[in-house]
Amino acid sequence: MTPPLGEHFPEEYRKKFCQDHLKPGAVLRFQSIQTSPPKLKRSVVIALNDESVSLALTYINSGKPSNPYLQPWQLHLEREGREYLDHDSYLDCAQLYEENFEVISRMLMRDITVYLGRMSDEDFLKVKSLVELAKSIPYKLKKKYGLL
Repeated sequence: MTPPLGEHFPEEYRKKFCQDHLKPGAVLRFQSIQTSPPKLKRSVVIALNDESVSLALTYINSGKPSNPYLQPWQLHLEREGREYLDHDSYLDCAQLYEENFEVISRMLMRDITVYLGRMSDEDFLKVKSLVELAKSIPYKLKKKYGLL
């Protein structure tokens, strides 16, 4: 079995890559245990908490949810101009998922292909606004990540 791509680079390069890219707006793809069943998901980093011990993510889905209450909180993302997508998709801004920063950082250092790219500033502002307005996300969680 071939080692992950990240293992071909020196550790200091991988640490710098992680430091430079694991920021709000980063699009990642990794095996998520937050879904049922666990599966490979694309996600967008929305925010890091002040101590950088955790980060908040939203997931990219191939379609809109059937629940009409959640549909206004889905951002349609066309494939064109977004190298991190394989097809038109929806970013679910109705829910935030927390992940341990160190776990994601180690995953990215081990395999830099976890990082797919970065959202445009325009897209990220739309996402952040939808997340801030979403009533389905607890106030406490929004406060923790400065999304009020």
